[in-house]
Amino acid sequence: MLSIKELWEIRNKNSGEATDSARKLAFGAAAICWLFRSDEFTFSVPIYISLLFVSIFFLFDILQFISTTLIYTSYIKKLEIAALKCNASIDEIKVPGVPDYLNLPSWFFYIAKMVFLFFSYSAISYEFVVRMISTVPI
Repeated sequence: MLSIKELWEIRNKNSGEATDSARKLAFGAAAICWLFRSDEFTFSVPIYISLLFVSIFFLFDILQFISTTLIYTSYIKKLEIAALKCNASIDEIKVPGVPDYLNLPSWFFYIAKMVFLFFSYSAISYEFVVRMISTVPI
């Protein structure tokens, strides 16, 4: 059997690996878009849309970590102030965890960035299919 702590460690490992893989896929999407450029170095509308989605992915990626950092910093500072008011050492205070609502912004950005990555590859796939259909003789 696994402890709750072990389950959290598994969850955190998988979440981190998902984010790392998603970043690689986002860079890959941008590279694929570059392959679809015209001779004049312009892009079709679906490729511009894909690049927009990749940009939003990276924006949400950084916002996920910024929001978590700011929220956790605020929460920890409140715990430190409460410890000082009780004349307790910061190391003596034990908390069961972080309230779930503090993780909502992080979850929102995490899910949203994955959705935008999916949309980016959908736009690339659309462009690929359109180009394949236009080259097939009828």
